[in-house]
Amino acid sequence: MSSPILELLPSIHVTIVGVVAAFFSAFVVFAFQKVQDAEDKKKRVLKGVEEFDTPNKYLGSPATNVRINDGLLNWKECRREVLYRAARMFSDLDKKASHGINIRQSDEPSDQEVKEVVGDLMLMLYYVFTTYPFSGISMVSTRDLNRIEEQKSKPFDESRITELQNRINFLKWNWESGRLSIIELAKRYDSIRYNEEKEITENLISEMKESFSGEVSENDIEEMVQDIKNRPVTYSSDSVRIITDYFEKVFQYEQRVIPALFEALSEYKMYNERFKIKKWSLIVIKLVIFILTLGVFIPLVTLEVLEGVPDFNWNNLLMGWFEFFVLVSTLTPYFYACLYFYRKVKGLTFD
Repeated sequence: MSSPILELLPSIHVTIVGVVAAFFSAFVVFAFQKVQDAEDKKKRVLKGVEEFDTPNKYLGSPATNVRINDGLLNWKECRREVLYRAARMFSDLDKKASHGINIRQSDEPSDQEVKEVVGDLMLMLYYVFTTYPFSGISMVSTRDLNRIEEQKSKPFDESRITELQNRINFLKWNWESGRLSIIELAKRYDSIRYNEEKEITENLISEMKESFSGEVSENDIEEMVQDIKNRPVTYSSDSVRIITDYFEKVFQYEQRVIPALFEALSEYKMYNERFKIKKWSLIVIKLVIFILTLGVFIPLVTLEVLEGVPDFNWNNLLMGWFEFFVLVSTLTPYFYACLYFYRKVKGLTFD
């Protein structure tokens, strides 16, 4: 018993699969290279952004208005309680510089208030660049570090860049409108800290003189006093420079980093949506498996069965099983290759 259709199906399908595979392979090589280049560019940009975000100094403080909730900086609270206070504490300086309006400051802030605001501001600026949506590497280990890293591991998509851009714009606006206030605040902070250290030194000298009075000669006491005075002051940080550097980074972010992020992400998205390598590769692999099964394997098995039924005899049984063995053995690598590539394509990071 013969079947012309079944006899022709395997050769027809093998020919078609070969032609389709040849054309699709050429397409995949070209498209994959484009998408891979775009992905590599995106990774390079993100790596550069991570390095740019990472601060070179950590100034911790017992901040009261800088909180990390679920690995995220409480940005809403920071805007109101930290940035707004810092930019408005000496707002008369900015108004005089920009509008020529000489407004007398109503209430002079206390030393404690100045220390609190500057401490909050510097800690907030540190966390801005080391928490989502930014990607800077944390310099210190905190109890929230694991959750912070989890949040930062989220993909860099358009919504993340938009959120990042919004924060940069807000920081930039506060610096432009309250720069002199923030600088004056930082100057006073350094002066307060320096005077505190100086007072501690003077108290130490006074206590030492009282302790050694009558027991040590005046010359020896004077030498010890000079030794203490010659020691470098513990607090020597330049808060004005530190804060200014942070805000300069904000401006560089707007000019360099955000455009580079948008360009890399747009290019990657464009090639992904244009070629859709992952989607079409999975479809083609499924189609090849389907054709190999129903268009090649089953017709060959069916023909063998139909040929053997009318003239069935036990003498040809061994030869028939051998033919099936050869058929299965030669087709198995094709099925294995299809399944292997299917899993590989399924695991690709792009679409």
